[in-house]
Amino acid sequence: MSTPHHHQHQHTNSSRPSRPSSTLLPKPPIKADPTASLSTQTTLSGTHPITLYASSSISPRTRLTTLYAPITIGSRSTIFEHSSIGALSLGKVDGKGDDALAEGVVIAEDVEVRTAAVVEARSLGKGCLVCEGARLGKGVRISEDAVVGPAVRLKAGEDLEKGEVVCWIGGRRVRRWKGGFGE
Repeated sequence: MSTPHHHQHQHTNSSRPSRPSSTLLPKPPIKADPTASLSTQTTLSGTHPITLYASSSISPRTRLTTLYAPITIGSRSTIFEHSSIGALSLGKVDGKGDDALAEGVVIAEDVEVRTAAVVEARSLGKGCLVCEGARLGKGVRISEDAVVGPAVRLKAGEDLEKGEVVCWIGGRRVRRWKGGFGE
């Protein structure tokens, strides 16, 4: 009596396509000052460069995306966790085509971008503060010492001047600048 042969079969599923390597996002080139701090838990994607100046700090679980344009982060600027920096899509900025993104996101020195903020803005001026959960769309320009309050959303054309503050008070969005409050 012969015993049945047990064949080990390799299970292959030829109908299932292999995952192409192009679905993996490329890692951008990084130029960082030796005193800059970039967490190993930061998600980096894109092909345009990221430049980090002296003593800038990128917290864990932050996303830096340079798929469409470069990112520059100035000296002593801090990007807090769960924030997203960089253009997330192509699109018109100030009525111009995609080349309006060419300069990318430029964050000056001494800037704070707090937890869960999304910054696609063209520029953040020296000493400005972007609070928790704020969203700055493509093309937005925030001038020196300006403050964007928690959960405020700004789109192209809603720029802030030097020292201007925009926040929510009593369920209304309020802008304050030299001389008082307005809407």
